[in-house]
Amino acid sequence: MSRTLNPYLQFLFCYFFLSITGNVAAQSFSAQEKYFSQLIAKLPRFAYANQDSLDYNSAIFTKTFTEFIEKHPSTLNYPFKSLMDGKQVFIATSPDGLLRTYCWSNWSGLTNHDFVGFYQYKSGGKVYTSPIGAAGYYSQIFLMKANGKNYYLAIAHAVFNPNSDAYDKSDFGESISIFFIKNNQLDGSEKLFKSPTKIFNRIEIHFDIFSVVNRPEGPLRLIKFDPVKKIVYIPVITDKNEVTDRFTLYQFKGRYFEQIVAQKSNPKSLTIKSRDAIKD
Repeated sequence: MSRTLNPYLQFLFCYFFLSITGNVAAQSFSAQEKYFSQLIAKLPRFAYANQDSLDYNSAIFTKTFTEFIEKHPSTLNYPFKSLMDGKQVFIATSPDGLLRTYCWSNWSGLTNHDFVGFYQYKSGGKVYTSPIGAAGYYSQIFLMKANGKNYYLAIAHAVFNPNSDAYDKSDFGESISIFFIKNNQLDGSEKLFKSPTKIFNRIEIHFDIFSVVNRPEGPLRLIKFDPVKKIVYIPVITDKNEVTDRFTLYQFKGRYFEQIVAQKSNPKSLTIKSRDAIKD
């Protein structure tokens, strides 16, 4: 005669099993994170002394870290606190937890801060990864729902053309790009920004780093987004690549972020984290 487990006992068993497996996974991730932290910490030591060792350890970190993320989809929600606190890997996560970016310096550029990394995102119940082509890192990902889609506004930072002979103090920059997830693919091709003369899918600014060194905020975030009013703030840059206290505004009007009147002064209320809400 078959015996059925009391429903309450079934619940307790499942809860206990999930708690145990969850703790084991967390402990395993913590041990792996410690290994990755120790490995990537070697890179700056070799940056000026041993190019072969730098290339070798950088390749090992990239391979093992990428494979670990791909093998464990639940890392999409793992905090990687020590890697982030030590600024060894820059990780930005969308408010809904469905998109994340991982970026780190391979210490191989002229400025020793070329960045590599990849996207991680969830679609149709599965988690995917794809490489990041740019040589910078993402600091924030905002979420905007419109037209039946979840749009992700990602703010990136970079040193442009780091291997160019023309590299100078004005090759620092920030950009904002818009992504959405469609058919299990991360798509950044939709052109949602509209000026009086053209439409485009990305806004990028170059600036003289010495024009912003006295700014109080840290880390430096020049491009801002108000998710309540759906306004993107782009700093106005002078002919000398100096950052001013004026902004060009792009407000979402239902189809595009349309350019509206410029605004003077820094919108201080927008110096927030991407997961925070903005109060009028």
